[in-house]
Amino acid sequence: MCNKPVFRLARFLIANTIQTVELFMAWYGKSFLESSVGDVIRRISIERVSIEVDPTKTSQPTWDLEKNVDTLVYWCRELWNSIYRVKSECPPEMRRLFEHIRRLVEKRSRATKALPDDGCQSDFPWQTVSAFVFLRFIVPAILHPHLFGLVPGKPFSRSSPLAKA
Repeated sequence: MCNKPVFRLARFLIANTIQTVELFMAWYGKSFLESSVGDVIRRISIERVSIEVDPTKTSQPTWDLEKNVDTLVYWCRELWNSIYRVKSECPPEMRRLFEHIRRLVEKRSRATKALPDDGCQSDFPWQTVSAFVFLRFIVPAILHPHLFGLVPGKPFSRSSPLAKA
């Protein structure tokens, strides 16, 4: 019973830390987002690309859904290729943040011995950083490009295809 305030405080600190890191990435990573996904996001917006791949959310025939899956794969490849092309332009401040996250994960996983010794343990810190970068930085910019200055104003509602994937 006496641990509830401690858990509340821990949740509060974790939530605020994540928000602070997200603001940090938005501030220092703005130019990287522009150079990596900016052009592709604007093409998606201008072309008013709409992709729905969930059959419960559309009345489209199956062949349309299959076409939408192909379209989704196309745009995912475009985004990935554009990110990969400029990977070396990631700001040094963000690189240091990602290095710090990786080291924390390595330290924690060694201390807790939480990971199996199957050869995958060495990849876990890198996977954690990759997931963090994509889920907390790249994906929000793709889903809400107007909040990151990638498109002027809120885009056409169907122009965020990955939001519907």
